[in-house]
Amino acid sequence: MISKELARIVGGKLFGKENVSIKGFDFDSRKIQEKMVFIPLKGNRDGHLFITDAVKKGAVGYLTERGKMGKSEFFIEVENTLKAFSKIGAFKRKLFKGKVIGITGSVGKTTTKELLNFILSENYNVYSNKESFNNLIGVSYTLSNIPGKAEILIQEIGTNKPGEISQLSETVMPDIGIITAIGESHLEGFNCIENVIEEKLSILKFSTLGIVPSSFKVNSQIPLITFGRNGDVELMKVQKSKNGSYFTLKIKDRYFSGKVNIPGKGILNSIMIAAALTEILDLDTHYVLKKIESFKPPKWRLNIRKLKKGIILINDSYNANPLSMRNAIEVLSLYRNRKIAILGDMLELGKFSEEKHREVGKLIPHCGIETLITFGNSSKLYGTSLKKRHHHFTDMDELLSFISNFDFENSTVLIKGSRGNRLELVAKSLEEIYENSSD
Repeated sequence: MISKELARIVGGKLFGKENVSIKGFDFDSRKIQEKMVFIPLKGNRDGHLFITDAVKKGAVGYLTERGKMGKSEFFIEVENTLKAFSKIGAFKRKLFKGKVIGITGSVGKTTTKELLNFILSENYNVYSNKESFNNLIGVSYTLSNIPGKAEILIQEIGTNKPGEISQLSETVMPDIGIITAIGESHLEGFNCIENVIEEKLSILKFSTLGIVPSSFKVNSQIPLITFGRNGDVELMKVQKSKNGSYFTLKIKDRYFSGKVNIPGKGILNSIMIAAALTEILDLDTHYVLKKIESFKPPKWRLNIRKLKKGIILINDSYNANPLSMRNAIEVLSLYRNRKIAILGDMLELGKFSEEKHREVGKLIPHCGIETLITFGNSSKLYGTSLKKRHHHFTDMDELLSFISNFDFENSTVLIKGSRGNRLELVAKSLEEIYENSSD
């Protein structure tokens, strides 16, 4: 792509050189590389303030809503930089001739994406979204930077308001649309679980084939592969432990044995989705299941590590909703030593927040959790039955001070909460205090 072509794609006015070659796009000035174009976006801070920094880092050009703001080879004036970014992504997607996999769901999107990436990379050049880039900005970034050698694109599609999945799916145009699971997430924006289900199912309107939970009642115009109880892909036998699971998988009329070294139900869900995909792509299922044994979860998602003084840390701090919270607590319950849970609020539940936090709280005494430490506002409701064994905080500095003085020796510690809680800071504090150990 060259500068004059970019101006045409975004419908903007070009100033400067017309034939400048463009390597890629970024909205973070700190990550700009040579021959890239900087897209200034308005968020907590206005990206236009960083145009000069981006040019110094090597940006050959930039988009702008405010005219010239930095000395580069060109700039393009547009009415809205985010809409322009989306147009670039849509253009690059239409040029892409490989297979596109779109993933949505209340939980498990990133783990499923990483698992599929891990499996498919051995046979294909796979390109997938960074981290959890699953909103309009993230999708625009991913699509705008599709490398020429890519054969498969994997894109997460998220939402926190009605219509967002339809909008993003229409741009991503998945060949295969995947729904991981649907639970009580983002209820603040959707009011009820039925609306959440409808929103997630909208990915299928823009897909040519779907992989969905067998529990869904789907009236779809496209072929579907189902997973779960009585589905095309089904777990027949599961032996769970704190170190992972052994399982028997039924794919239509064939049976396969497998093992995964990650505990919990969530990864088993992702494995069924991966098995469904092996059918579509005609891959060797035995080989794929063997490869899964060495898969490791993404950052801050059921990351389990040993620290000194007999401490096992389960860092699941990336995000939380009722479904993922129950899964994490179940994993903690598999351990036999002293169990401590550090739990934050489950955000974006709206009028259902109190009810859902109380429901999770009812699990606490039945899972052998001896000490509960909570952070936030609604999280206090988790501990109504623990009384003296419950410590609650609303200030992060106070929580970190408590953590530094509390005795965690010979304990398994779960850290779990919604993104806004920033409980990764607690995990980092524990790691620094007790130092990583290979013992």
